[in-house]
Amino acid sequence: MKSKIKRRSRFGTWLNRLFFPNKELGFLEEEQLQSPTRIVIRNFFSKRLARISLVILAIMMLIAFVGPVFLPIDLSYSDNTQLNVPPTMSMMSVPAAMKGKVADISAGTTYGVGVDTDGKVYVWGYTKINESTDLGDIPQEVRDAHIVQVSAGYDHIAALDDQGKVYVWGNERLGQAVLPLEISEANRKDKNLGFKQIEASYQFTAALTEDGTLYMWGNGSMADVKVRSQQQGQIEKVALTSYNYISLLKDGTVAYTGFGKPNIATIPESLQDPSNPVVDIAATSACCAAVKEDGSIVVWGTCKYGEDLVPEMESKPVELYGGRYHFTALLENGDVISWGDNTHKQSTVPASVNSGDDIQTVFAGYYQNYAVALTSLGVICLPVL
Repeated sequence: MKSKIKRRSRFGTWLNRLFFPNKELGFLEEEQLQSPTRIVIRNFFSKRLARISLVILAIMMLIAFVGPVFLPIDLSYSDNTQLNVPPTMSMMSVPAAMKGKVADISAGTTYGVGVDTDGKVYVWGYTKINESTDLGDIPQEVRDAHIVQVSAGYDHIAALDDQGKVYVWGNERLGQAVLPLEISEANRKDKNLGFKQIEASYQFTAALTEDGTLYMWGNGSMADVKVRSQQQGQIEKVALTSYNYISLLKDGTVAYTGFGKPNIATIPESLQDPSNPVVDIAATSACCAAVKEDGSIVVWGTCKYGEDLVPEMESKPVELYGGRYHFTALLENGDVISWGDNTHKQSTVPASVNSGDDIQTVFAGYYQNYAVALTSLGVICLPVL
């Protein structure tokens, strides 16, 4: 019994000396009384670098566990267009030489391409497609031409000059960057086929002439690149999804002029009324939209990201553009409005865009938007992360 009391007394004395010392101990005495854990803790906090590291670790843990409460992360979200892309802040870095004289801009997966009023082409952002293909390597024949229109695809770029010639460069593996024989022969003979619109999408390309003839080429096993002969000569404009396309006809109606049967092939009846014609069309990855003369917007197809949730508009839309999962419209009063997926803030229009400057036109694609002010023709970039 006495031995137990003695052991308890010793243990209590040890704890008292450990945590509540009542006198200054010498170095050797202190080392004898302190526990190994206390020695480790004391040595750790005596080092400035260790204290800084602990603070950084605490901040990282706080961000990891508390951050998602305020900034939710969708762990199921994935997009093949953003695979193997290194960190960069240059995807919307419009070259300074373009500002003040923008003629056309097209947004690609991780890059942008534009042309100025002098016909010079610029490419910015992350432009490397694979080890042997870089979209930033603009062909010399394009540099020598006076380009008036450009279009950015998944892995290739199409351009149109003021002489009606079409140029394509980028990944040629599936034929998307290889001109059809009729167009390449026309280029070789300096024959103007009268092209007015070019469009590039996921592994296929389209070119439309003034007389309504549509040419399409690329990966025909994935995309519907055929055109019904009875509608050739009637097409006013085309809009490309990832694998299909729709056509705005010269009579103001919308038609699916391909041979497949995707969801977008079922055209809403309201778009077949010539008395209230369609004035513009656009497409995202899997759905389409049309602006009618009365200002109403009709959306159809596979709309997984809210593309069909058209917001209230204070003015009539006059231009409509489609990104990968969002739409952007320019209104009659000069305002810009976007809706659909907002993962990369592509549907959040900065207040500065609608703060007074008259917007001349808008360009949108994939995850980017660009607005060109009427007063200065300077480029105002809507943000994307």
